[in-house]
Amino acid sequence: MKKINYKKVLPILLCIMIAFFSMKILAPVFTSPKTYQKTIQSLDKKKKVVLALTAATTATSVAISLLPGDAGTPIADKAADVSSYLVIVLCTIFFEKYMLTVLGGATFFVLIPLICALWIACNLTGQKQFIKLSIKVSFFALVLSTAIPLSIKISDMIEDTYQSSIESTVKDVNKAADEIRDKSNEEKSVFEEFVSKIKNGAGGILKTMEKKINNLVEAMAVMIVTTCLIPIAVVILFIWLCKIILGIQITLPNKKEKQIYP
Repeated sequence: MKKINYKKVLPILLCIMIAFFSMKILAPVFTSPKTYQKTIQSLDKKKKVVLALTAATTATSVAISLLPGDAGTPIADKAADVSSYLVIVLCTIFFEKYMLTVLGGATFFVLIPLICALWIACNLTGQKQFIKLSIKVSFFALVLSTAIPLSIKISDMIEDTYQSSIESTVKDVNKAADEIRDKSNEEKSVFEEFVSKIKNGAGGILKTMEKKINNLVEAMAVMIVTTCLIPIAVVILFIWLCKIILGIQITLPNKKEKQIYP
């Protein structure tokens, strides 16, 4: 009777158990929104800030358009441009929010079992390339499972510095827009006198509004950096580290095949 080679059987059984545990126990946990409750709360907070900035820019654009003449048109157009960029930021927030559970499921339902399968293949065939491939897949799983939570954590640290400034900007812009709308609702003669003062430079409201729009642009830039650029930078950093540690060569799908080196 042939003896059982426990040195081969036990690692295979261990890999099967790990794969089963990952798919049946860990995957449901990391696809549940409750697991990412703090991260989702942070994204919801960002969403509220973006919506407040969007409402402020829209209110400003509408208020300035009430002024007769073309003096305020460039400022109104600038406010409309800010609003369009904020829509991109809002879409990014929703994308990150839903990808949290999707990437968690992909990591623990697909990649971890795949790593176990590669180790089993190495154990059965003795081919060392399966181990190297499993290590690369492991780093890829690490990137998928940690990139978004880590990037949001970093962005929260940056946003805490600008939070009071952004809130103050939104309040100032809304207040200025309300003042213009209130003036436009007054009697025509009074409003014409008000506009006349603006044209003569006595009120300086257009310059004030331009300054406030610039503050909105700065707030929008902060949101773009923290919401869009930092996640991309984190993923690039992970890829760079993988290339340094494992010597992975990543090719781009160009006409001429090129390799990106660190």
